[in-house]
Amino acid sequence: MKKIRIAICDDDSIGRGLLQESLEYLLQENNLQAEISSYSSGQELLQTQDRYDILFLDIKMPKINGIQTAEKYRKWYEDTIIIFLTLYEKYVFEGYKVNAFRYLKKPMEQEKLREALLSAVSKLEKEYEIELWDEEGLHIVRPKDIIYVETSGRNVIVRTVEEDYCVKMGITQFAENLNGTDFISPHQSYYVNMRYIKEFNKQEAILVNGEKVKISCKKYAQFRDIYCEYRRNRRNH
Repeated sequence: MKKIRIAICDDDSIGRGLLQESLEYLLQENNLQAEISSYSSGQELLQTQDRYDILFLDIKMPKINGIQTAEKYRKWYEDTIIIFLTLYEKYVFEGYKVNAFRYLKKPMEQEKLREALLSAVSKLEKEYEIELWDEEGLHIVRPKDIIYVETSGRNVIVRTVEEDYCVKMGITQFAENLNGTDFISPHQSYYVNMRYIKEFNKQEAILVNGEKVKISCKKYAQFRDIYCEYRRNRRNH
């Protein structure tokens, strides 16, 4: 997965520092790479207009509070995961209009911070975007919209729900973009998104669009076990 961009916005300098230290520890503990930026006010954050994957945002701040900051920020970046920090539970319902992901009550418990961070990362892994370059230029796609990836000579064919792209890259290199997502390799020439598998047998996986993807003998048992576990997890959620 790409390096995660995290921002902390809190007028309490001590609180900002402690949160950054805790995040750095949790990121290292879980082998995650991230850049962390720190802001002392909503105005300072908004002036940069920088895009972040995860935003830890204090609600009670002078001049422009966290809810107001989030409303302005959402106009630019709808997909940023916002985690509010607050001393006051009365603000929880206001956060729904800006699609808040979590609320962490100050002072923060490490386990609750860990759960919020790892849940946010899990969401990012499923929803982040991939840049694809072909002869026509740049295309932005989300892994969840990719049905499968197939080797074609020195290129890969990326079949999405809307169209196909021919990208000059080896399939092993391309697969690095898919770490932490719902892709599985049933054959050395393919990576398939499990959400689009309708059924399978020992020779092939049949996709929801009717296409068939080979399953190699050596990979069948692993494919079966991983896909069945995926289906069980989907049913439980």
